[in-house]
Amino acid sequence: IKPTGHRSVYVDYNVVTNTDFWFNLKIQVVEAAGSGNTYYEYYHLDKRADKIIKLGDIVEKEAFYEVVEKDIEKQMLQKMKEDKNLVYWVKDATFGDWVSIDSKHNFYWDKEGNLVVPFDKYEVSPGYMGTPEFCVKKDIIKKYLKEEFKDMF
Repeated sequence: IKPTGHRSVYVDYNVVTNTDFWFNLKIQVVEAAGSGNTYYEYYHLDKRADKIIKLGDIVEKEAFYEVVEKDIEKQMLQKMKEDKNLVYWVKDATFGDWVSIDSKHNFYWDKEGNLVVPFDKYEVSPGYMGTPEFCVKKDIIKKYLKEEFKDMF
Protein backbone atom coordinates (compact mmCIF):
# COMPACT_ATOMS: atom_id res chain seq x y z
CA ILE A 1 0.00 0.00 0.00
CA LYS A 2 1.35 3.34 -1.01
CA PRO A 3 1.26 5.89 1.83
CA THR A 4 -0.71 9.06 1.18
CA GLY A 5 -0.41 12.46 2.76
CA HIS A 6 2.29 13.89 4.90
CA ARG A 7 3.10 12.74 8.38
CA SER A 8 5.90 13.53 10.75
CA VAL A 9 7.03 12.93 14.29
CA TYR A 10 9.54 15.17 16.01
CA VAL A 11 11.10 14.21 19.34
CA ASP A 12 13.35 16.42 21.44
CA TYR A 13 14.50 16.59 25.04
CA ASN A 14 15.49 19.15 27.62
CA VAL A 15 17.17 18.77 31.00
CA VAL A 16 14.81 20.66 33.31
CA THR A 17 16.60 20.12 36.62
CA ASN A 18 20.04 18.78 37.44
CA THR A 19 21.08 19.15 41.07
CA ASP A 20 23.06 16.95 43.46
CA PHE A 21 19.75 15.39 44.50
CA TRP A 22 17.45 15.46 41.49
CA PHE A 23 17.48 15.08 37.70
CA ASN A 24 14.45 15.88 35.47
CA LEU A 25 14.37 15.09 31.78
CA LYS A 26 11.57 16.51 29.62
CA ILE A 27 10.76 14.68 26.37
CA GLN A 28 8.74 16.63 23.78
CA VAL A 29 6.84 14.76 21.07
CA VAL A 30 5.23 16.60 18.17
CA GLU A 31 3.06 14.57 15.82
CA ALA A 32 1.74 16.03 12.59
CA ALA A 33 -0.68 14.46 10.13
CA GLY A 34 -3.04 17.06 8.72
CA SER A 35 -3.24 18.62 12.15
CA GLY A 36 -0.77 18.41 14.97
CA ASN A 37 -0.43 17.41 18.56
CA THR A 38 2.28 18.06 21.10
CA TYR A 39 2.77 16.23 24.35
CA TYR A 40 5.47 15.89 26.97
CA GLU A 41 6.78 13.13 29.19
CA TYR A 42 8.92 13.82 32.24
CA TYR A 43 11.41 11.45 33.79
CA HIS A 44 12.69 12.02 37.31
CA LEU A 45 15.76 10.50 38.86
CA ASP A 46 16.34 10.63 42.60
CA LYS A 47 20.16 10.65 42.50
CA ARG A 48 20.51 9.72 46.18
CA ALA A 49 18.39 6.59 45.79
CA ASP A 50 19.50 6.03 42.18
CA LYS A 51 15.96 5.34 41.00
CA ILE A 52 13.25 6.73 38.77
CA ILE A 53 10.51 8.53 40.69
CA LYS A 54 6.81 9.07 39.90
CA LEU A 55 4.62 11.69 41.55
CA GLY A 56 3.12 9.11 43.90
CA ASP A 57 6.60 8.19 45.18
CA ILE A 58 7.11 11.62 46.75
CA VAL A 59 3.69 11.89 48.42
CA GLU A 60 3.25 11.04 52.11
CA LYS A 61 -0.38 12.10 52.56
CA GLU A 62 -3.19 11.49 50.07
CA ALA A 63 -4.53 14.99 50.78
CA PHE A 64 -1.64 16.18 48.58
CA TYR A 65 -3.65 15.59 45.40
CA GLU A 66 -6.68 17.54 46.61
CA VAL A 67 -4.49 20.44 47.79
CA VAL A 68 -2.70 20.60 44.43
CA GLU A 69 -5.97 20.32 42.47
CA LYS A 70 -7.57 23.14 44.47
CA ASP A 71 -4.56 25.40 43.97
CA ILE A 72 -4.53 24.73 40.22
CA GLU A 73 -8.28 25.34 39.99
CA LYS A 74 -7.83 28.64 41.85
CA GLN A 75 -5.11 29.63 39.36
CA MET A 76 -7.32 28.67 36.41
CA LEU A 77 -10.24 30.75 37.69
CA GLN A 78 -7.94 33.72 38.33
CA LYS A 79 -6.41 33.52 34.85
CA MET A 80 -9.86 33.34 33.23
CA LYS A 81 -10.97 36.35 35.27
CA GLU A 82 -7.93 38.34 34.08
CA ASP A 83 -8.17 37.26 30.43
CA LYS A 84 -11.58 36.50 28.90
CA ASN A 85 -9.87 34.66 26.00
CA LEU A 86 -8.69 31.89 28.32
CA VAL A 87 -10.87 28.87 29.00
CA TYR A 88 -10.14 26.12 31.51
CA TRP A 89 -12.46 23.26 32.27
CA VAL A 90 -13.01 23.85 35.97
CA LYS A 91 -15.98 22.90 38.14
CA ASP A 92 -17.32 26.47 38.10
CA ALA A 93 -17.02 26.90 34.34
CA THR A 94 -19.50 26.25 31.57
CA PHE A 95 -17.43 23.49 29.99
CA GLY A 96 -17.54 20.87 32.76
CA ASP A 97 -15.06 19.45 35.23
CA TRP A 98 -11.33 19.46 34.64
CA VAL A 99 -9.19 16.37 34.85
CA SER A 100 -7.76 15.62 38.27
CA ILE A 101 -4.20 14.54 38.98
CA ASP A 102 -3.07 11.21 40.37
CA SER A 103 0.10 9.39 41.39
CA LYS A 104 1.24 8.99 37.76
CA HIS A 105 0.66 12.57 36.61
CA ASN A 106 3.52 14.43 34.92
CA PHE A 107 5.35 16.98 37.04
CA TYR A 108 8.68 18.69 37.52
CA TRP A 109 10.37 21.07 39.95
CA ASP A 110 11.26 24.62 39.02
CA LYS A 111 14.51 26.28 40.11
CA GLU A 112 12.93 27.49 43.37
CA GLY A 113 11.68 24.01 44.28
CA ASN A 114 8.04 24.64 43.43
CA LEU A 115 6.00 21.87 41.87
CA VAL A 116 5.05 22.44 38.23
CA VAL A 117 2.08 20.43 36.97
CA PRO A 118 1.80 20.29 33.17
CA PHE A 119 -1.25 19.11 31.25
CA ASP A 120 -1.52 17.73 27.73
CA LYS A 121 -3.30 19.59 24.97
CA TYR A 122 -7.11 19.24 25.41
CA GLU A 123 -6.73 17.80 28.92
CA VAL A 124 -7.89 20.87 30.88
CA SER A 125 -8.60 23.41 28.15
CA PRO A 126 -9.38 23.76 24.45
CA GLY A 127 -6.58 22.89 22.02
CA TYR A 128 -5.81 26.51 21.11
CA MET A 129 -4.39 26.94 24.64
CA GLY A 130 -1.69 24.35 24.01
CA THR A 131 -0.17 22.47 26.93
CA PRO A 132 -0.82 24.55 30.06
CA GLU A 133 1.35 24.32 33.17
CA PHE A 134 0.65 25.43 36.71
CA CYS A 135 3.14 26.19 39.47
CA VAL A 136 2.18 25.09 42.98
CA LYS A 137 4.34 26.77 45.63
CA LYS A 138 6.45 24.42 47.73
CA ASP A 139 5.09 25.94 50.94
CA ILE A 140 1.61 24.69 49.99
CA ILE A 141 2.64 21.06 49.45
CA LYS A 142 5.67 20.58 51.70
CA LYS A 143 3.77 19.02 54.62
CA TYR A 144 2.26 16.40 52.28
CA LEU A 145 5.62 15.16 50.96
CA LYS A 146 7.70 12.30 52.25
CA GLU A 147 10.45 13.53 54.56
CA GLU A 148 13.29 12.89 52.09
CA PHE A 149 11.63 15.16 49.50
CA LYS A 150 10.76 18.14 51.72
CA ASP A 151 14.07 19.97 51.37
CA MET A 152 15.30 19.14 47.89
CA PHE A 153 16.04 22.74 46.92
